[in-house]
Amino acid sequence: MSFDKFNDMIEMLYRLATEDIPPFAIIKDLFEFIDKRRDGLLDLTEWMDAFSKFSNPNEKKRYILSIIIFIDQ
Repeated sequence: MSFDKFNDMIEMLYRLATEDIPPFAIIKDLFEFIDKRRDGLLDLTEWMDAFSKFSNPNEKKRYILSIIIFIDQ
């Protein structure tokens, strides 16, 4: 997933949650944190590494939703 698609996804999720969208710099930092290979693209391995640490059931639901959205892109 490119940064543009990631940014669009984050903005969409915040709109759906009726929350204020974080500043661009925060979204960019999050993308760079997940992008361990530093190739400017997020792959499924990087995505799973970033979000597989959550153990709260509610977090797992959000995690599964995020994977579905990631795959759909």
